Amino acid sequence: MEENKEIKTEESTISKKEIDKKTSSKAIIINRWHLILGLCFLVILGLLGYIVFSPKAIEEVKINDDKQNDKVLAVEPEKVKEDSVKVTKVEKKFDEYGEEIDPYTKAYIIANSAYLRTSPDKSNNAVETLHFGEVLYVKDFYENRSGPYVEVYKTKPREGDSYPSRYYIATSTLVEEYSFDEFKKAFSLSPFSKLDSKTKKIILDNDYYDQTRYKPTQNADRATQCVAYGDFDNDGLQDVAVILDNTQRQSSYLLVICTNKVTKEPYVAYSKDFNGYYRINSFKKGAKIFKNSSNLVPSPIDGLILQYGSYNKNALLMDTNTKDYDLYPQYSYGDEEN
Repeated sequence: MEENKEIKTEESTISKKEIDKKTSSKAIIINRWHLILGLCFLVILGLLGYIVFSPKAIEEVKINDDKQNDKVLAVEPEKVKEDSVKVTKVEKKFDEYGEEIDPYTKAYIIANSAYLRTSPDKSNNAVETLHFGEVLYVKDFYENRSGPYVEVYKTKPREGDSYPSRYYIATSTLVEEYSFDEFKKAFSLSPFSKLDSKTKKIILDNDYYDQTRYKPTQNADRATQCVAYGDFDNDGLQDVAVILDNTQRQSSYLLVICTNKVTKEPYVAYSKDFNGYYRINSFKKGAKIFKNSSNLVPSPIDGLILQYGSYNKNALLMDTNTKDYDLYPQYSYGDEEN
């Protein structure tokens, strides 16, 4: 019995060793496969890395990205354009002392009518008519005021705001804010407000004579007797005559403003001061006047009648030969044909 037990025990031990041996062999085989599979994975991963990160692959990715960006830009050009005008970038300027200068000057229209244009010329580009007293903002006005046109905005461009539309307008139709009060007072009445802006500037530039300052009248009834139109130099272009007053001396000052036929610019052709408040009106070529004779004769050109009171009146004519202006007494009220 005991011998049989020993035999069985010995067999069990042998069987256990064999099982352990087989198990150990299987584990070794499995570990070897794991190692092989791991090595294969590393090789595959390396190949993928080379393919993805090689210079050629990177260049292809860059090209594809650029193409994709081109597609995005191609389908949304308007959005880019719209966004580009949302923020105003105001150019900063500085004076000789390093102080920042505002590039936009507030200015007022002094013409009876001024045309807002889309380009700086007289082509068919007027988009709006502005009138006396309206406000604009002029870019670099002091640098460009000698030119025929200046760049203007209806609202002042400000950093961060939507950029306003840009226009152009004749420089002569504008004055700076500090000068406008003088123009507003001098040309507020209808006969004077209808004068063109260049003529208004000439009047204010020539309102001083013989230590006396003359101004357009502020009396509405008298104003209708202080402006007259005609071709006073016989060149085919309309001219204007204006009477200015000095209330302290109760005197008048006559300006005859003609137009240069070549430049089309106005200039003072004749001026004269008178004691008392004179009034003027114009007559056309061929109207009957007294001219160095006791008989009425046809006037050779357009002229002016200057009158003070009921009887003191004179005809003013330019001599077409000498280009001088002469006064001819008119003997009785109503003899001339106007």
